[in-house]
Amino acid sequence: MISKKLKIRRFLFLLFLLLGSCQTTLSQVCTENLPLIISDIDSAKLALRPWNNQQNPTQERKLASHSTPTNNMSENEREKWIDWAEEKLLEAQSIADLIEQEPTLHQEIKDISNISNQIVSFHGYAQKGDGTHMVSILNQISVGTIRLKSTVCSSL
Repeated sequence: MISKKLKIRRFLFLLFLLLGSCQTTLSQVCTENLPLIISDIDSAKLALRPWNNQQNPTQERKLASHSTPTNNMSENEREKWIDWAEEKLLEAQSIADLIEQEPTLHQEIKDISNISNQIVSFHGYAQKGDGTHMVSILNQISVGTIRLKSTVCSSL
């Protein structure tokens, strides 16, 4: 159950982001927004390192039918990642709004849409506390965001 205080905080954040995005230019996205998002993703990957199977060689492979979900992420941690995903989704939407104004960036519109869909997936795994899948999706978001930065910013 989301508290009234949390709902108000999310509404004010959304309002701030929407009003702020009216002032942002594509050039600012390249020099400020995307580098900050990439840095946030890198920080998130470090924070989720305990759930990264590739970083933990002692984990052995198991049959799916014999394994149980490992939702060992605390409720507080899950809420933190849910909020993080919602923040990144809002940032992606504001970038998408700017990209849509540029008639030459058709592929980039598809790319930011794909990144947004991956963020939604990350959000779903965060709700479950499934850190392993969160890491996997975060790696995909990272690759997509770096590629987006490269293509959008090279067109300026």
